[in-house]
Amino acid sequence: MKKVTIVEDNAEINHLIKRILISENYQVEQYFNGLDVLDSLDEIYQSDIILLDIMLPGTDGFQIYEELKKNYPSSLNKVVFLTAMSDDKAIQFFQKNYCQYIIKPFDPFNLLNILKKMNIT
Repeated sequence: MKKVTIVEDNAEINHLIKRILISENYQVEQYFNGLDVLDSLDEIYQSDIILLDIMLPGTDGFQIYEELKKNYPSSLNKVVFLTAMSDDKAIQFFQKNYCQYIIKPFDPFNLLNILKKMNIT
């Protein structure tokens, strides 16, 4: 079973994603703030996919990405950003770092298609 880590502070969105993924037979781990993620990087980097919000309490998704880059560079191709941010700065970051991203609100089928393209379905 493929493992997906969800890092999203909005409980409603986090649980919605969890339900979608469980219905598709994914194993799911949930985080709701950035500090817990930083404390758990040793576990999180082992996920098949990391769905990472940008605006989080404690620290933001960009900082988490940088910590993954520094400590677990092979995990970067597993990150898919979930964000309500569609400003130029965020888009430039995604493009510069070759990141997958989904802008919220999102279509659940789009999320599943991205996972499929990443060969973890």
